[in-house]
Amino acid sequence: MSRRATPSSTPEELNIAAATAVEKRHKSIYEVLVYGADVGITGRFAVPDFSQLGITPTQIAWDQASLVFGLSGVRAVNAASLTAGGADRQIEAGVLPFHPFDEGIRATLPLQTIGTGPQPFDFELQLSLNGRGHIAFQPLGRQSRITVKSDWPHPNFIGTPLPTERTITADGFDATWLVSHIATGSPLAWLTHEYRPQPERATSVGVALTEPGDVHQQTDRIVKYGILVIGLTFGTIFVVGLLKQDRVHLVQYLLIGASITLFYLLLLSLAEQMDFARSYLVASLVDIAIVAWYAGTTIRRLMGWVTGAVLASVHGYMYVLLQMESFSLLSGTVGLLVALLGVMIATRKVDWFALGEAREEAQA
Repeated sequence: MSRRATPSSTPEELNIAAATAVEKRHKSIYEVLVYGADVGITGRFAVPDFSQLGITPTQIAWDQASLVFGLSGVRAVNAASLTAGGADRQIEAGVLPFHPFDEGIRATLPLQTIGTGPQPFDFELQLSLNGRGHIAFQPLGRQSRITVKSDWPHPNFIGTPLPTERTITADGFDATWLVSHIATGSPLAWLTHEYRPQPERATSVGVALTEPGDVHQQTDRIVKYGILVIGLTFGTIFVVGLLKQDRVHLVQYLLIGASITLFYLLLLSLAEQMDFARSYLVASLVDIAIVAWYAGTTIRRLMGWVTGAVLASVHGYMYVLLQMESFSLLSGTVGLLVALLGVMIATRKVDWFALGEAREEAQA
């Protein structure tokens, strides 16, 4: 009994070059990174060897061959053109049954044969497409070279392996992958009714376009410094009160701490209505004004000025830390050391034993 099967093969050489232009789109209070990409895919098919599949060249209907490209979403394609075998080819939507991809495009490519097999041929596919979030490719050739360029300066390289070469600047990035079929573990030829590679398990490489910190990420990061901000403010009040012999009640500490805590809620609320930098500035000014006014009117005027100055310095320093991607921990540690040194210098002449004895006498 005869059986009909569809053999498939991958190119000997596969070169993919993608250039993306990224922009921010706003939807309600959220920002989304979208891109337009021009993708060029070139490659070369050699004479496929299906002998390992038990198929001889004379058994194959070469005049019914098709060239298939898998895509995660054909609706993202704005324009496409294909040249293969030295001629322009008509592109159709959809893939063949049992193809590894659920979506894609294809073109009928009757192969010219000499003797019992076809001749090697080159192909070139040009795509113009839109996307968001990330762009990735599967290196399905025997040897694959993938290059991605973009004007976005914050790439997160995804997939295995990582780029062979990469350059990241303030104006964008340029990354190149060189991948052999040995690294992917994918077959170079197969019968579609016997084997179907799973795209979700296949090796893919690409780039996720990330924000160094959106509104909620930045707010979440700065909230983690909340205890530090409150601690430095309380420490300032304690040291100034100690030097000027001012007594500060627990309720006063609690009210000042509550004001600093509400700073983060005010920051998030404002950041959903305007850009983060202006939101941070407004929230900081409000917080500094309230704390300085309260400390100056309930404790001592000098206390208000000093506390306001320290709180302004801390908020400013926290904002600088937020903008750092690589040295935020180091900078934060240095800041703590400087703050500790300041406390040591300010209290270096304080007689702690005499202070304790004075309090014991007062209680007696």
